[in-house]
Formats: sequence, C-alpha cells, structure tokens
Amino acid sequence: MKSITIHNLDKVVAQKIQQMASEMGLSQNKLIKRLLRQSLGLSDTPTEMNNFEKFCGCWSEQAAAEFGANTSTFDLIDTELWD
Repeated sequence: MKSITIHNLDKVVAQKIQQMASEMGLSQNKLIKRLLRQSLGLSDTPTEMNNFEKFCGCWSEQAAAEFGANTSTFDLIDTELWD
C-alpha cells in the first residue's frame, strides 16, 4: 500500500482533522483516508444522513432552559395510570 506524507499542513486544517477524528472516535489516519475516498467519489459506504452531532450544543442557555421548562411535564409520572 502507498503511503503519503503531507508537508506544511496549516494549523487550522490540522486542528480540524484532530477535532473531527476525536469526535468520530477515529484515528487521524483513518479519518483522512475516509475523507479522501469520499472526496474522490470512492466511498464504500453511503454518506450518513442521520448525523446530528453538528447540531448538538448549539442552543443558547436561554433556549435550552426554555425547552426544559416547556417539556418538564414529560418527566412526571401519572401514578393513577399504574394502579
């Protein structure tokens, strides 16, 4: 198998690769190979359409608190239903 070395990779790209690999639980090498295959249209697996990680943590504290307040009744148990 062929090996490739990339020289002078800028800091922003290197940090993004490290971040993505960490988030996906992959080594940087596996991530880069996956990205290369996808960018060349050679991906063995279809692109996942249910990947919601990029949306996690994007609510403001106020929006999250409002959502929690509006859905807090879902945590209540109606004991009459269980008798």
